[in-house]
Amino acid sequence: MTHQGQDHGAQDARIPGPSFIALLRHMADESVQLVRSEATVIRLEMEESTRAIILDAIKTTLYSAVALLGLLSLLAFLIIGLAALITGQLNSTTAFWTSALVIGVVFTTVGGFMAWRHARHIGTVPGRPASPDRGPKRTQTGARRPPEDGGFHAQP
Repeated sequence: MTHQGQDHGAQDARIPGPSFIALLRHMADESVQLVRSEATVIRLEMEESTRAIILDAIKTTLYSAVALLGLLSLLAFLIIGLAALITGQLNSTTAFWTSALVIGVVFTTVGGFMAWRHARHIGTVPGRPASPDRGPKRTQTGARRPPEDGGFHAQP
């Protein structure tokens, strides 16, 4: 009688649930799902980065064209000013070469600055720093860390 009770107790101790093979299949399915979702995230990040690079490249190109127009205006200033000096008609052409100078300086300055500004951002993702290595290293309290070599540099 005790023998039968022990068998019945052993059967009750088993926990009903999925088999080991079913658990392995479930884990494999979850792993495949995880890899697919990570691939989707990577694809979306690449698309976002590509869009940002293309947009910054287009802006840089357009602002470079504005700067080029400014340089052409400066060239016109030189040509008109030199012609006025050679012919001795400074008063009649002063308005032409002065306006070419003003337009040339404004276009070259604004276009060059904006082109430089957008060229720096090519290849960076908006909202993320360009490189984690840039800038001084700081501790958790915000203080600058000393250089790795203790700050001692050989003087030439």
